[in-house]
Amino acid sequence: MPTSSLRQSGMEPDPREFRFRDEWLVPLLAGRSDVANQRVDQWRRERTAFLSQRLMDESVLSFAQLAKLIHDAYRIDSTELTTGVDETAARLIPEKIVRKHLLRAVREAPRQIDVAMANPLDENALADVRAVTGRTVNPLFCPPGILERAVLNAVAPDAVIYELLKKFNAETTVQVVAHGFDDVAPDSGEQPRAPVIQLANNIIANAVRMGASDIHIEHDETATQVRYRVDGLLRNALAVPRYVGVGPLVSRIKIMAGLDVSDRLRPQDGRAKLRVGNDTIGLRVSTLPARTGEKVVLRILNERVINVRMAELGFHPQVLERFTAMLASEKGIVLVTGPTGSGKTTTLYSALAQLHGETVNVVTVEDPIEYRLPDITQVQINEKQGMTFAAVLRSVLRQDPDIAMLGEIRDGETAGIATQAALTGHLLLSTLHTNDTVGAIARLADLGVERFKIASALIGVTAQRLVRRVCPACAAPADTGEIPGAVRAEMERLYGRVAQTRGAGCNQCGFSGFKGRLPLIELLEVGHDLRDAIANGAGDEQLRKLAVNSGALHTIEADALWHVLEGRTTFEQVQPHLEMRRVEDAARAPGSAARTAAPARPAPAPQRDVERDTTDERLDVLVAVSDPIWRVVLEAALPPDQFSVSWVASGTDALAAVARRRPGLLIVAAELAGLSGEQVIRGVRTVIGALDVATIGLLSAENAAARDALSAAGADDVMAPPVDRDQLHARIEALLSREKGWSSVADVATPPVPVREAERLAALDSTGLFGSPSEERFDRFTREVTERLGVPWALISLVGADGLWHKSIHGPFGREFERNLSFCGHGINHEDIMVVEDAMLDPRFSENPAVTGDPGVRFYAGCPIHTANGQKIGTLCAIDDKPRALSDEQSRMLRSLTRELEAEIAS
Repeated sequence: MPTSSLRQSGMEPDPREFRFRDEWLVPLLAGRSDVANQRVDQWRRERTAFLSQRLMDESVLSFAQLAKLIHDAYRIDSTELTTGVDETAARLIPEKIVRKHLLRAVREAPRQIDVAMANPLDENALADVRAVTGRTVNPLFCPPGILERAVLNAVAPDAVIYELLKKFNAETTVQVVAHGFDDVAPDSGEQPRAPVIQLANNIIANAVRMGASDIHIEHDETATQVRYRVDGLLRNALAVPRYVGVGPLVSRIKIMAGLDVSDRLRPQDGRAKLRVGNDTIGLRVSTLPARTGEKVVLRILNERVINVRMAELGFHPQVLERFTAMLASEKGIVLVTGPTGSGKTTTLYSALAQLHGETVNVVTVEDPIEYRLPDITQVQINEKQGMTFAAVLRSVLRQDPDIAMLGEIRDGETAGIATQAALTGHLLLSTLHTNDTVGAIARLADLGVERFKIASALIGVTAQRLVRRVCPACAAPADTGEIPGAVRAEMERLYGRVAQTRGAGCNQCGFSGFKGRLPLIELLEVGHDLRDAIANGAGDEQLRKLAVNSGALHTIEADALWHVLEGRTTFEQVQPHLEMRRVEDAARAPGSAARTAAPARPAPAPQRDVERDTTDERLDVLVAVSDPIWRVVLEAALPPDQFSVSWVASGTDALAAVARRRPGLLIVAAELAGLSGEQVIRGVRTVIGALDVATIGLLSAENAAARDALSAAGADDVMAPPVDRDQLHARIEALLSREKGWSSVADVATPPVPVREAERLAALDSTGLFGSPSEERFDRFTREVTERLGVPWALISLVGADGLWHKSIHGPFGREFERNLSFCGHGINHEDIMVVEDAMLDPRFSENPAVTGDPGVRFYAGCPIHTANGQKIGTLCAIDDKPRALSDEQSRMLRSLTRELEAEIAS
């Protein structure tokens, strides 16, 4: 409420009840002739926040005089932050404490931290800093105005994103080649200037580098988690502040995929084509509105897949030979079955790459088209336009195809047309969702295809699953005693020997022991015996036994054991796909190395690695130290009731342990066997891609060069002896709270309150403009802004304590916003023009309901309006309903008009 309103209501505050935030300065001024008591009372009446700032602003005392006064009284040194701050030290204090107490860490030592403070005698602030850093605090007095600018620069949204970008070690160029399903070329003027664009690019580039197949972006109440699916397993990659993830990051990805940014209430699907380094990839993007925000999943489609030859897929030699013979048929149906994500599309595309040529006409019908195939006609399904699988397939058959590939047989009509096509002289490839090969026959019958047609049309069926491939760079023979006895016996029966291989873990596989995936294939050839049985209505079990006895079925169990035997994968990887009864059936298949020994009883399956109990609230810590002294110190500092601690003694073991299961905290000594602490941390950040693992480096003694090396490798904190329990706990707490980043949308949406807010409101009140009727003399300024910038709206917006007053509006802009929901509320915190080129992508406003609820407000440019004594009372601003930039010439024009407006207000 303005001061005038308080006076009119008889509620003017008693100056004796108001206390400066640095009230301790008042006694130091007693008796000074240059500071009259009346002036202090006047400033108290005006509710000045900091007395020190007012003394300097009105040139009563200089900074040097004030610094000497404080030092003589309290032995506290002062700083104007002219030499900057140590970023390592700054990262030790969470942004909430920085903003709450208006302070900034300047430099740090092993047991002390220097902190610039507007109120260096604030015991609450000192206690908070001690608690989160575990260090003794050396307070330094700093002028509040200087600190305010430093804090705003440090915790501004762009600064937060730039801190996230530092976690990505290598910069890879990412260029959007095409948006959406229609391959629309992007604006050639698009440049990755905005931090959120760089963040999205780095997330995608890092996923491609790690060989990820999918990127998951999902939100909770406090943060956004980015996860990669690598070799079939999801792993955490990066924790992003929620307001960055829910708003600008998701919006950026939707723009890349040609989706509607303003629609957050319906699922959407889109795609994009990108050039990442030297690779061209496709992105299939799916959004799903959820309780905590839109979840986004990006499927990475690397075009190198379409150039993979059948021989490179990792098929069993006999399977490859028999499958290739099926593809050589002139007519019939070849089905590839399996669950989603089992590699069916890759198998089909490799088959098409082998089949197509100058002499054959190949047509595909897909939903969606995942890869572009040269010299092949590809048709995209669009059910809204009537282009269903069945309708398109009818048309395809009129195009004289030799080979047709159908993305999926989903319904009876499509199944019937596909079967008819196969019977009339076409080779048709397709996928079907069944658990095994024999089940495909029953599935087609369930869709309404007559069994005699199935028997005549079907050539063969494959069923496949993907498992992780042992890394060839670090593969080594492993103990076969880990394999259950029954499985060893069947391996001996089938192939005459028993063997197993494991990956030790290396740089090439991210110390996981696995690199890439390979398919387990079950292959069913439909010959004369099976055709008769199918036509006569035989059930699944009867068909399976007949296929095994005739040698027409190569089971997935036999295929899995062969891959284990050849060292391509491990028993643990194939175990979920083994059914012992079927393993024994495979032993009876003709041509196998079966022996006559009685089948062994199945042994109990070995226990899998159990994930840590999610109800266990202890912090999961991995400690890598070789010095026994460090172990003794850390064992005492990490009690088992609070921490679940795993210990390793070498750098190689540390990387392997992180790759197996991401800890909540990694503590690693600089000096380790095998790999140094610096190499371990760099490997965690780059090779493994664990950007979200909080990391503390340990030095055997204080060494500035070693400290810098660990920090440059990616350590979040570095400690040197002596280290006690309380200090370590405080450092861990500070580190984990810092990882959470901005935890509340309200922290971002609310514009910071200026240090001199009371003086600002008094200056606004003295103009007599706030709340007064509009005047024509101000309209010329807004009219000129709209004309010269080419925007639909221009405003003179005065910013009060809680709301705004539009003194002049040009254009049909009738909205009124509270101060904390407005651009102008942020604008008065800037010394010069504040520009928002695209509010939907700007982290400061992407969660602002005034923006998300009104797509008509996208661009904003506001120049602060000053009074004669320098107080910012509002903005002269331009608003547009579409994104745009502000040229230097337009900035000069807006600035010049604002100076004229200030003169008009003063008159």
